[in-house]
Amino acid sequence: MIVITPATISNAFLLNTQINDVFTGTITPYNPALPETVISMVITADAYDESIVIADGTNSCSISGKYTNLIKDLEFVYITKEKSNLLEDPVSVSNIDKIPDGKQVFEYHSPALSKIVNYTITATTSLNNKLTKTYTRTVYNTWDNGKNQLMYLKEQGKV
Repeated sequence: MIVITPATISNAFLLNTQINDVFTGTITPYNPALPETVISMVITADAYDESIVIADGTNSCSISGKYTNLIKDLEFVYITKEKSNLLEDPVSVSNIDKIPDGKQVFEYHSPALSKIVNYTITATTSLNNKLTKTYTRTVYNTWDNGKNQLMYLKEQGKV
């Protein structure tokens, strides 16, 4: 029987992380039953970030990268340049690309302090036995994502 335990997964994968922290984790099974071999390992995530690379394999799987866009509940509130929120109603958007030219950011909000990501690993053996184990990581918002977007808006003259 295949066993996946914390001892068989690299420590970097088990640690909680912050936005923009780089990490690599390789998951390998422990198999005391020699007649049975691992023929497939698959890892899936319940949250998506385009900067994370997940690689399935025949006797291991891995995950690496850094979370850059996982916490998405940002809110940018804008108004017309050189106007006041007392003269017009501010508009809220969740993506800086939706702020039109001639507008400037009036407020910025990022209420999420963290996001939990679950990674499920499924190992399949030559005897068609399957073992599934889930690992949970907490990704903390360091505000870097919002700060970087505000710096971009400043460069565009929208702050």
